[in-house]
Amino acid sequence: MKLLLIVNDAELVNSVHSSQLFSEVQVRHDIYSVDDAVSVNYKVVLISDRIVDLELLPYMREKFREQTLFYVLSEKSSLRVSQQIEPVAHAQDINIIYPTQTHSQIIRHMETILKPGDNADKYRVVAFYGTHPQVGVTSTVMSMASRIGSLTGTKIGVLGLNPWNPGDYFFQYNGNYLDELSTQLANKVLTPSQLFNSMGSCNSFYYLAGNRSIKKQFKYYAEEVRFLIDLAKEVFELVLIDAGAHFDNALSLQALANSDVNFLITNQQGWGHRFWTYSFEQIIEPLGFKKSDFLLILNKYQESAQLLTAKQIAQEYGLPLVRYITDLGHPGILAEREKFLLLDYKDPEYDKDINSLAQTLIKLYSLPLIPKLTAETPKKSIFYRLFGVKGA
Repeated sequence: MKLLLIVNDAELVNSVHSSQLFSEVQVRHDIYSVDDAVSVNYKVVLISDRIVDLELLPYMREKFREQTLFYVLSEKSSLRVSQQIEPVAHAQDINIIYPTQTHSQIIRHMETILKPGDNADKYRVVAFYGTHPQVGVTSTVMSMASRIGSLTGTKIGVLGLNPWNPGDYFFQYNGNYLDELSTQLANKVLTPSQLFNSMGSCNSFYYLAGNRSIKKQFKYYAEEVRFLIDLAKEVFELVLIDAGAHFDNALSLQALANSDVNFLITNQQGWGHRFWTYSFEQIIEPLGFKKSDFLLILNKYQESAQLLTAKQIAQEYGLPLVRYITDLGHPGILAEREKFLLLDYKDPEYDKDINSLAQTLIKLYSLPLIPKLTAETPKKSIFYRLFGVKGA
């Protein structure tokens, strides 16, 4: 597999060479030196936003019709600009590589997209954690599960593994709770069909509500939690885990140990970073995990001169910020009482934010969109798409 790099980053070029992921690597420092003869010889193209601006992405897709394209966002891209890029890149089927990632993380992300077969042994388990309580982990997990399910038809299971919160308040839950299954899990007699029948259904996903028993909060052991996650992998094509905001228990730690992707959810409250620092330094890091094992989601985001910006928060945590989610205000508070998912309020900004996060996992796991969403429209010339005029 041959790679064309359109970048001005010598260290990235060296890292790509060292990875031996590609049989041949060619480097260009501008788009004008890439003629048709060069473009057809390379199946993968990685483009830097330092060289190619957002407005030229449709042109790049026109030039590289059959290639897999990656668009690397550099530190110069503000978060607002990054989120403006997403709909353009998704419309052109261009994969976005977000800022603040190491070169090895960039290469690993490319490999995941390019060689899905080689990643067939992935767990297909995604875990979500809060930096501190009440940050919106449950609502975010359920919104993402609902959106991915509706877009792809994938059979999605959500496990409530927060020992302090069953998370049963966003819809009329009619299933069992984790504490009701504890004996079967401890004896490893729960079957896949029994797990499925114990779960409640909501929109496009199934949910196992978490623990309600105060006495059992620290009574779950690693082997039985691992057993539960393995059962869920047998039943569902994608498993999302609500692991809460505390890492001092087997439920959350097994979610961390058995997931492909770990999303850390925070908000603009200052104590969130302090709470996370304590957890990371005292529990997570001693177990061998690194900050690079997490991706950041900023929830309930408000633009205010009195609050830290999304970029400042990402810098404070030292983590790649995948997306911020707009604060819904009163609907976010009322949803629990009214038994609604936040998506049900049809807020356009919130809907866009969740859709972007859903697309991240859809692309990561190569989940096929349902047929009505993959119907192609006739392609217009690049001149029409850029300027609204017909080309020759």
